[in-house]
Amino acid sequence: MPLSIPERPSESLSMDFMDTLITSKSGMRHIFVIVDKFGKYVRLVAMSEAARTEYVIRMFKENWVRDFGLPKSIISDRDVRFTSELWKAAAAEQGTQLQMTSGNHPEANGQAEQLNRIVQHLLRHYIKPNQVDWDEKLALIANLYNNAVHSATGVSPNSLLLTFMPRLPLDFLLPENQSTAAPEQTKVATILGLPEGPALKWVTSTSSSQQQSMEDWAFGLGVDRLLQALEDRFANKERARKAADKITRLGQQRYSGTLRSLFAEFEQLTSTPGLVMSTDDLLTNFCRAAPEKFVVALYSAGHKDWRSFGRAALDMEAKLHVQAPSSDRRKGAFPRGGRKGKAAFAHADSASASYSDSQADTPSAGTGSAAETDVAAALTQAVLGVLQQQKRFSSTTASASAKGKTRDVVDQYADLMQEPFGLPNRPTKHRMELLPGPVPPKGRIYRMSPAELEEFRKQLETLTIKGSIRPSTSEFGAPVLFVPKGNGEFKMCIDYRGLNKITRKSTEPLPRLDDLLDMVQGCTVFTKVDLKSGYHQIEMADEDVYKTASKTRYSTYEFLVIPFGLYNVPGTFHTEMHRIFRPSLDKFMVVYLDDILVFSRIAKEHEEHLTLVLQSLHDSQYKINREKSSFGVPSAIIWVM
Repeated sequence: MPLSIPERPSESLSMDFMDTLITSKSGMRHIFVIVDKFGKYVRLVAMSEAARTEYVIRMFKENWVRDFGLPKSIISDRDVRFTSELWKAAAAEQGTQLQMTSGNHPEANGQAEQLNRIVQHLLRHYIKPNQVDWDEKLALIANLYNNAVHSATGVSPNSLLLTFMPRLPLDFLLPENQSTAAPEQTKVATILGLPEGPALKWVTSTSSSQQQSMEDWAFGLGVDRLLQALEDRFANKERARKAADKITRLGQQRYSGTLRSLFAEFEQLTSTPGLVMSTDDLLTNFCRAAPEKFVVALYSAGHKDWRSFGRAALDMEAKLHVQAPSSDRRKGAFPRGGRKGKAAFAHADSASASYSDSQADTPSAGTGSAAETDVAAALTQAVLGVLQQQKRFSSTTASASAKGKTRDVVDQYADLMQEPFGLPNRPTKHRMELLPGPVPPKGRIYRMSPAELEEFRKQLETLTIKGSIRPSTSEFGAPVLFVPKGNGEFKMCIDYRGLNKITRKSTEPLPRLDDLLDMVQGCTVFTKVDLKSGYHQIEMADEDVYKTASKTRYSTYEFLVIPFGLYNVPGTFHTEMHRIFRPSLDKFMVVYLDDILVFSRIAKEHEEHLTLVLQSLHDSQYKINREKSSFGVPSAIIWVM
């Protein structure tokens, strides 16, 4: 028998028992999951493993029927408590139809099954390490879920469920009063019941002046025209102006609350009658206010207004919580885990930029909170997915002729694609000022596998031939370790955390992404230039070379160029980039960390801009990584700290 589609909240429920595999200190092991199929509202009830059918019935009445009335139907699996005669009798008593999934088609109860996974992952962030307090957090998890905007409905389950009258115990004894009105007529009739005072007087007089009844006049207009007529007549112009001002103020700084609360505030402000703001303005202000801790839906995904953009962001946030992997190998339902380090990415498109927190694999002085670390790997995967999507998008949308001309410009500077060799001779050098007093840090030598040792020898030889390192007798000595890359290769990392702790922090400000967002407004063609080992193309100051020493099992080496992982390097890099790009900066290009972004409104203009940028790099003898660069594309990814 096919499952019916509910027409209102609390009409049809999905139920399931979730085994957490962990017995709490109060003796609870199972979670009784109740989900409203229409509004996605959920109730979570902790139960013992031995809970009998009588107890389940009592918990259902206390946790659902008392607040939301009797459902018409309940969908569940074939748990022994759902198939018992006692459960069937209770359902018949309240006029509820039972529908059960089979073992061959458990996905028919997908609402409850999906929620089980969400509950498991949300609980990870709130339970103690021993996991015995999980039942104390169920109310918090249910509240978080019920107040989040659901992607399927566009509103929060809480706001949707609480606007409907519950089905009362006597309702199932009475014949159903099915409306015979068409949906459009039903909506018009509902609107006609809302006006009071002057509005009702105006509706009555207007319909009378046209010698029609109020109902006939309204039905003739239809829903959209009726609402527009009421809005034009009674919209509060001052209230609309204040709403527009508040939206603009929200877009002037990063929102201090959550993404969910920002979406709710925008929903309230944009529903103000008489509000006059363009779709682009609303989208821009929403993007500027969006919290940096979330991956917002990318503009290139096709979201052209703030609401669809925000819903996609909330949906992505929920998926990140669900998909976040764990490195905890303990048995149980709620493993913990995560990676340290912090990174973020921004996406620039023709009218929008977006922000996110991600986390890096390499050692860092910073650490994230416990709730953030679980999401790190999923954020990284989301970014990689966006990158792949962007490559496909670029290859299918850019015109062949425009790409050909851009390629011709790039081909004129083939020498830029060569490997950098030898020490760069540039006026900008990186300097390190140490805090007085601390002892120079000395790290231990990490054990390496045979494969890591082989890679280490190769990289030492390459860096020596290029002139990037030399043997050292320095008393400093940061440890070297290897991190596996996605392609099976190893990335050499030097753990400079000890050195960074005793380094005086630079006060030089970095560019703001808000300014970048403003500059790319209206641009349709982008180039992102990735410098080949960008920091390695700037020398260390002679007096600071000894501080970069790294200790290995073979010897101690020090860097003559900037190594990766030091504090204050972005400031030095920006000083150098400002030196060579000063005439062009903020006009048609920006530099953020080690990325160079060129943006233009049309393809012809972009050829000229790109030529100027590549010529400046050529004159200063910089080398670029063609594989990691993007030329003449409709959007680009910028990674940020």
